[in-house]
Amino acid sequence: MKFAKLFEQVLQEEGIPPEWVHTAIQYKSLKKCINRIVDELDEIGLKKKTLSFLLEDGIETDDEFVKADYIFEKHTHSVKPKLIITLRHNAEDNNGELCKDKMTQEIKATLQNIMDNELGLKNVGKVEKYIPKIVEVDNDDNQEVQIVIHLYQDSIFFQMLYQELAALDDLKNSQESKMIQEVQDIGSIIGSITSPTLKKTDLLVWREIFKMYIDSEIFFSTSEFSPGERSVAQSEERLELFFRRIKEKNMLKEFHHKVSVECFNNFYKVNIHLLKALQFQTFNKMAIFKILKKFDKQTSLKGASGFPKLIEHDPFIKESFAHTMCAVISSRLLNIIPQLDDYTCPICCSVTFKPIRLDCGHVFCVRCLVKMQRKRQDNCPLCREKVVMRADEHNLDLARLEYLKLYFPKETKAKQLETEKEIAKEQFEAIYGDQQRCIIQ
Repeated sequence: MKFAKLFEQVLQEEGIPPEWVHTAIQYKSLKKCINRIVDELDEIGLKKKTLSFLLEDGIETDDEFVKADYIFEKHTHSVKPKLIITLRHNAEDNNGELCKDKMTQEIKATLQNIMDNELGLKNVGKVEKYIPKIVEVDNDDNQEVQIVIHLYQDSIFFQMLYQELAALDDLKNSQESKMIQEVQDIGSIIGSITSPTLKKTDLLVWREIFKMYIDSEIFFSTSEFSPGERSVAQSEERLELFFRRIKEKNMLKEFHHKVSVECFNNFYKVNIHLLKALQFQTFNKMAIFKILKKFDKQTSLKGASGFPKLIEHDPFIKESFAHTMCAVISSRLLNIIPQLDDYTCPICCSVTFKPIRLDCGHVFCVRCLVKMQRKRQDNCPLCREKVVMRADEHNLDLARLEYLKLYFPKETKAKQLETEKEIAKEQFEAIYGDQQRCIIQ
């Protein structure tokens, strides 16, 4: 399926909001504009093959060199392409005329006609401002002539593309603001119904939901083999899997507060909204670069290499919806519910009950620290700084200890029981030795 048809199908059949569709890249209109650019170039005598030679390496003879450059000038609300053709020569014949081969002669004749405005430009459109700017540069015995040509139709093409991109930038900013506000609203409600001090709190349910969401890696992969942003198809598949798992576990029925169900539904809508925005952005970026590739193919002008440099910092091009919104969801929603993985000891991988914060800043559970001190291991396992042996009761992080008791009561009690059993075993072995089991022979 051709891209134009696929792009139209996505906009019409994938649930893209109508107001977004109106701001999408007008791919078909831009294709028609390219055809008019080709007609304009033919009209003034600049054939595709000739332009290709001039823009790639130029045309050089013993006495003359002709080279073309296609560049862009960016202004506040507009972009202007221009074709600069440079003629450089070193010698003159007896009559004072430049030495040229056949192709150079034809190019110079064409350019002279453009300068004199002797061609009938009936198919070019309004040509009141279609007057090339001529710049002559003398350099010792060498003479250089630069002819700057502002084509009419390619100016329309790139201005149209530039304005459409500006509209997409505005859409991206407005949609991100809308989604950020939705995330903040959800976060405010969840924060009020997951307080560990409530008699009926939804803390544990939301913790499990958010852990499943984080582990699903819906929009980004942290895999060593394929890290980075996922494709739209992959994100859609993983999002469906996440919500299917929630449904299969009947987790919504575990909520104590009805508003939690409403929050979850809104959370679902935010993710669908983000997925659609990502899909819309992906296809519009594809449309931009595909139309530029088509522009180059049909005209031989180098729009696909020059124009992207002008727009590389535009919000719609520079950063995806996924980058922005996943950061917002993480900082303003997921972080409301502390996850156990963020409070585990790096050595034993269980909750850091009675957390000891070393002078280097790293935190370990007291049992692992005691074992390191017994073995005279002074280096921090994470940063290798010599801080272990000087740690004492003053390194106990009391604030973190109370926090863990409040948000992870089951885990801290289990860790305390495990620690007490381990201490009792050590004390028993210290008195009676390592008792072997009876062996019946």
